Amino acid sequence: MRVRMPHRDGHAAHPAHRRRRRPRHRRLAADVELDPTAYALGGHSLHAGIARGHWRLDLGNFAMDLPAFAHADDGVAVSFAGFGAKLQYFARATRRGWFAGVDAGLIEVEARHAGAVTDQRQLGLGVHGGYRVALPADLYATVWLGVGYAAGAAPMHVGGATYEPSPITVFPALHLGRTF
Repeated sequence: MRVRMPHRDGHAAHPAHRRRRRPRHRRLAADVELDPTAYALGGHSLHAGIARGHWRLDLGNFAMDLPAFAHADDGVAVSFAGFGAKLQYFARATRRGWFAGVDAGLIEVEARHAGAVTDQRQLGLGVHGGYRVALPADLYATVWLGVGYAAGAAPMHVGGATYEPSPITVFPALHLGRTF
């Protein structure tokens, strides 16, 4: 006859009675992040993510004024706002280090010149990749570079000037976030 000593939780010391906690990176996790550059350029950026293992889904809202050096249309002020989604795959299940992903977003571009305003809706589709660094207190920093295609990008005539948005975009970003 075998006698099993009770485990410290009161159950018999049998593997079927032990509850193992999943490692933190294997559990469903949430995070929130922002892009400080958007705030510096007169806009905003707020993204919420859910993740498990190597995968992360991000839903975000963003807006900013496009700096004049970023487009060749002198005298035309350009801004954009929208919302989008990103699906990312991290090389490590801890969601730190290198990652790559795909993204899609609905964007409204606004052009202003000589008191006139016009806007245009675009569908952005792209790919991106970057690197995430862990910081203390469940904080992190992510640098990434995206390349996308803006469906619906066409010349915008405003106040006697023309703004010609490029259908191909290159977007570098720095996001700061916290994991929960």
